[in-house]
Amino acid sequence: MLNDFGSHCLAATFVGGRPAFALADGTVRRIGGEAEADCVRVHADASLAAARVAGDDALLTSGEDGRVCRLGASGEARSTTHLPQGPLSSTGGMGRRLPSKTGCASPY
Repeated sequence: MLNDFGSHCLAATFVGGRPAFALADGTVRRIGGEAEADCVRVHADASLAAARVAGDDALLTSGEDGRVCRLGASGEARSTTHLPQGPLSSTGGMGRRLPSKTGCASPY
């Protein structure tokens, strides 16, 4: 069953006492409970990163859609932040290229 996800796993953890797998396709798969496995769409496009929230029963994900989402123990995903589309610089400005310490221009 774990091989059937069809997408790269970004993070594996427990949320709400159930195993949860954040996948690169923008979904989180949870195993156990009433259904054998359920699929929660957290991002319209691909997920870029995911991590368990320390001290909280939740998983944070970031996606290509510019959103940061929180998946709680109930299995409900909600958007916590939405960033504008486009490259961000290290100062948070849109589309600026800043020189790095090596002298190379940063693409972000």
